[in-house]
Amino acid sequence: MKRQWTILLLLVLCLSCSNQNSSKLTIAAAANMQFAVEQLEEAYESETGEDIEVILASSGKLTNQIIAGAPYDLLLSADSLYPQTLLQEGFAYDLPVTYAYGKLVLWTSVDSLQVASGAIGLKEMKFAMANPKTAPYGRATVEFLKSVGDWELFQEKLVYGESISQVNQFLLSGAAPAGFTSKSSILSEAFSDKGSWIDVPTGTYTPIAQQMVILNARSEMLNQAKSFFDFILSARGQKILADFGYTPYP
Repeated sequence: MKRQWTILLLLVLCLSCSNQNSSKLTIAAAANMQFAVEQLEEAYESETGEDIEVILASSGKLTNQIIAGAPYDLLLSADSLYPQTLLQEGFAYDLPVTYAYGKLVLWTSVDSLQVASGAIGLKEMKFAMANPKTAPYGRATVEFLKSVGDWELFQEKLVYGESISQVNQFLLSGAAPAGFTSKSSILSEAFSDKGSWIDVPTGTYTPIAQQMVILNARSEMLNQAKSFFDFILSARGQKILADFGYTPYP
């Protein structure tokens, strides 16, 4: 009998934990938002007392997970393509909104770095970049390299990361001495006083309009999702994004 009560108690505890997890707002955030979303989360939680769970991955991977049934409440994408896809496929509660414009940078652990007039002064070394098939910053990198006529030349030197987060791991670990990443990453503490970097000329790639969209997977979390959505667009939220190098939405 005692053993039966123990099993029953464990079941109750498990159900309780499950209910607690299901009531937490879950944000799916593009990997370039890794450091900025930490600050947004901290500021929002201090202001509202609401707990948030953040899932980081490439925008493409997160979108595939949402379509497959992942219980996310809000997607912070690195582009407008994936939120629009979710809208068309019926996974969005409302229209996507641009929350910021991202910037592409070239970072290296060596001293020589130049990005100007179509020239990349990185000599002979490997480059890291995000996979253009799933990561918008990867697509921007391809556009830049093609714009300067060096795409074919550099393909053999490129090391692909699944997302900007993995690119950053390559750079910080020394696995790749140079790479294309987000400006928001470079302005984080992780890259503080490390290497050198330069903005990739904005005219060489399509502006990275990052959109967010409220999802309809869990109707009970709709109000919380709207609240965080509004916080990101608030003066405080936009200030945090600007501090990480994003251009605020108009």
